[in-house]
Amino acid sequence: MEPHAHYERLARIETPRLYLRPLALRDAEDIVRWRSDPESAALFLSAQPTLEEHLRWFRGLRLGRCDYVVVERATERSIGALNYKAIDERDGSCETGTLIGERASRGKGYAREAKVAWMLYGFACLGLRTVDVLMHEANEGIIRLNTALGYEHVGSERHATALGDEATFVRMRLDVARVTCLAIYRELDLHGFLATIEARAASGAGEAGD
Repeated sequence: MEPHAHYERLARIETPRLYLRPLALRDAEDIVRWRSDPESAALFLSAQPTLEEHLRWFRGLRLGRCDYVVVERATERSIGALNYKAIDERDGSCETGTLIGERASRGKGYAREAKVAWMLYGFACLGLRTVDVLMHEANEGIIRLNTALGYEHVGSERHATALGDEATFVRMRLDVARVTCLAIYRELDLHGFLATIEARAASGAGEAGD
């Protein structure tokens, strides 16, 4: 796996109301605060980091990871984070995670907007072909959102949570071919990512037919 800097190829990814930018040192306190929120912590597998632990992780190589922050354009306020992890460039697979950390920013459709841009970026710029997401079964809102975004259920798993108990987590998967079939990706594509995705698919089909 490559260090995080290998994957951070865009300084800013635009959506109608938000933009995404690479995770920075100045985000440390926000990340720790968001992860420490009991409502969010209950949905994670890993324990909430301390500020020192987060800074140590941030300064490391972060192998196979790409981490961005979600910013509300009207206020320039950071409201959440997105990541790709366990990126495997050989087969174009990885896992993703989404967190709208600011409670006041939830329920506004920001997760939907951010995830659409994030998926398009991953498929267009990172060359991903499949993206998995693992969600606590109680997180019904994000499960519904991922279903609307084309993710398909591939199984359920039992894991120990960050709070020390055990719970069922739902695994869903999005294939690159699905994004070209859904109107929401075309409606929110402000960077022409779909054109890149479709050109790559056409090129691959042409090579396969030669």
